[in-house]
Amino acid sequence: MPFGYKTGIRIDNDGLVKFGQRWYLPTVGTWTQRDALDAPLDPSNANRYAFAGDDPINNSDPSGRLEKADYAASVEGGLTVFLGSFIGASLSPLGPLGIAAGWALGAGIASLTVRETFGYQYSDPLTSTLLGGLTNVAPSP
Repeated sequence: MPFGYKTGIRIDNDGLVKFGQRWYLPTVGTWTQRDALDAPLDPSNANRYAFAGDDPINNSDPSGRLEKADYAASVEGGLTVFLGSFIGASLSPLGPLGIAAGWALGAGIASLTVRETFGYQYSDPLTSTLLGGLTNVAPSP
């Protein structure tokens, strides 16, 4: 059977396993080339030969370029911006305060998303919401 762990396609002659864009050599236990994605601020990307953010139990990388958790975070981030803008626009009779409230809510949801998706947080959701609201309020004339 040519299919193996995490949808890898095995080549029986060489023992190589293809995962999207990269080849894995199980006899050595490493990739034959580095990950093309270069995110220098991401600590899980320090080892460019790692698989799925160096956590193959909880993550997968079917394309060989990006973890599924990163896809989910991108979608959730886009929805958060949409939701914040929608709420800000619906509260537009309040003027700048309505827009600030929408962005503050979006910041709170984004902080929850980052914490739940990646398992860490830079601050708690309440602080993020309050700071987001305070920094987006327009100054009075």
